[in-house]
Amino acid sequence: MDFGLAADYQSQQMIFSPQVRLEKDNTPDLIEILQSLHASLEPRQVFANYGKAVEQFLPIVGMNLQLPEHHFHYGVNQGQIFKRHFQFQQQAAEVNYRLTSTLTPKQLSLLLQFEELLKQPLENALKHHDISNQALLDSLTNLGNRRYYEKVLATRIACFNRTGDPLSLVILDLDKLKYINDTFGHQFGDVVLAEFAKLLKNTVRDTDHTFRVGGDEFIILVHGNEKAAQILLHRLEQNLEQQPLLKQFELGFSAGSSELTHSLSASDLYAKADKSMYDVKMKKRKQSN
Repeated sequence: MDFGLAADYQSQQMIFSPQVRLEKDNTPDLIEILQSLHASLEPRQVFANYGKAVEQFLPIVGMNLQLPEHHFHYGVNQGQIFKRHFQFQQQAAEVNYRLTSTLTPKQLSLLLQFEELLKQPLENALKHHDISNQALLDSLTNLGNRRYYEKVLATRIACFNRTGDPLSLVILDLDKLKYINDTFGHQFGDVVLAEFAKLLKNTVRDTDHTFRVGGDEFIILVHGNEKAAQILLHRLEQNLEQQPLLKQFELGFSAGSSELTHSLSASDLYAKADKSMYDVKMKKRKQSN
C-alpha cells in the first residue's frame, strides 16, 4: 500500500559503459559540494546531488543507502560492490557503492570526507520530509487525510488523462461506530477505528492509496477498474471476519465504488461512489427493520 509518502527514493537509471576512471588531479571543493547538498530539502534530491558529486572524483557509478526507514538509490547496479557502514542519526546505516575499480587509500579517504558532508543535509531533508508527511496524515489511523486524498486524486486523474491508467474510487462507511461510541465511549471507538485502519493497510495492495476523510468514512483509490475495486472489497470482507475485535463487536461497513472515465470530474467520481455507498447503507437499514 502506498500512501504516497514514499520511503523508497530512486533516481533515473543512467546508461553505463564500463571504463577505467583515472583518479583526478584536481581537488574537490568541499564547501561547494556541501552547498549543493544543502540546496534541497527533498531527500531524494539530496542523495542524487551526493551521487553526482562523488562520481566526479571517484570510480563510483552507483550507490544504495539503507536506513532503518528509508532506502535511496542512485546510478546503476553494475560494477564491483564496496560496502560501507557508518552512523547516521545515532543509528547504523549501510551504503553499497558500485565501483569501476578498487579504491586507493587516497580515494577512500576522500570518500569518507564526502560521507561526512552528506549526513547533516540528508538529516535536515528527512526531518522536513517527516514534518510534511505528518500534515498529510490522520493522527489516529496514520492513513492519509482529506488534504492528501485530494492531492493524490488530482495526480492520479492527471495520470489517467495522460496514459489511460485505470482508477477507481471506493468509499467505506462503518455501520456500527455510533453504537459503539454511545455504548462504550469514544475512546474505545477510536480503538476500533485504529483497528479497522490496520485492516485496510493489510488488505489493500501497494499500488492503492487509503485515506480517512471523516469520522467513520474511508476512501481507497484503487489502481484498476471497478471490477478490481469489487475484488478488493470482497477481500476486505473476508479479512474482517478474521479480525477478533471487529468481529466481536460485529463491526461492518457499507461501500460504494465508481470508475474514472473522461466524462467524470473528481467531484463526479466521488459523488457517484458516495451515492452507491448510500444506497447500500439504506438497503441494510431496511433489511434490519
